[in-house]
Amino acid sequence: MCWDHFKNRAWVWFRAARPFSLTASATPVFIGAAASAALGYPVDWRALPLFFFAAVLIHVATNYFGDYFDFIKGVDKDYTYGSSGVLVEGSLKTYEILMGGFICLCVAAILGLSLVFLKGFSILVLGIVGVLGGYLYAGYPVGYKYHALGDFFVFILMGVLLVCGASLALTGWLSSKVFWMSLPISSLVAAILHANNLRDISHDKDAGIQTLASVCGHQLASRIYYGYVIFPYAAILILILSGILSWYAVIVFFSVPLAFENCRHVFQSRSGSAEDLAKLDQETAKLHLSFGVLQISALIIQGAFL
Repeated sequence: MCWDHFKNRAWVWFRAARPFSLTASATPVFIGAAASAALGYPVDWRALPLFFFAAVLIHVATNYFGDYFDFIKGVDKDYTYGSSGVLVEGSLKTYEILMGGFICLCVAAILGLSLVFLKGFSILVLGIVGVLGGYLYAGYPVGYKYHALGDFFVFILMGVLLVCGASLALTGWLSSKVFWMSLPISSLVAAILHANNLRDISHDKDAGIQTLASVCGHQLASRIYYGYVIFPYAAILILILSGILSWYAVIVFFSVPLAFENCRHVFQSRSGSAEDLAKLDQETAKLHLSFGVLQISALIIQGAFL
């Protein structure tokens, strides 16, 4: 009986972490690592697991905080799609998920301090930005997700910062080439959030919060989604032509069918009908993962033929 209770509680916490979304923080870390190796920098692989788990734990904490603040602000209801649902259904109490978020941040901070010991104080600044960005996404006193700033900060914090931060942690250097390589996956991680917000336009307006999608409206927000999805492929071509990436990077185009299917769903969706886009955020997360794995593979091949 006790074991069954433990399994049920563990499953609830796992659901609250929104595991389908966690590849959004894991993939950029490996892109940063693969990019560093492909560019020929000496890589300290000891730093990779520390950085990886710190990044994922900050992401889990952000999801927990998002559930907490969305629930107490009245954003999440039993008919909305945006949260894990554990607070709405009463599987966890508000104080539990709030404390869970802070515990994840504390463990991430411990891992970050280990990185500081290995790689120096430049990592400390990176860690502080990551921890604050994760909490202030939904937390007081900022809650930038509620003020139409989520897309921008997710692009930076879960895209550029993770790719470049991983490279810094592994090599001790920041490279402009790694920055340019980070832009495609940064656009797709912003697309995941925008997909969520595009679906929830009517619910967010009812709750009195602003997202980029709700400010723009369904039609313009749909076009922004297309831009987020198309930009990475155009960027890859530019990076290839500029010599930053090798021609192996064209393999990312194997993910185009997923991108096309997602855009088709958005094109066929009706304004105000969340049901039409119920799983768009999850499907966009799959696109992000597929594109990222292909980019990582291309970088590994590029590094192998240095």
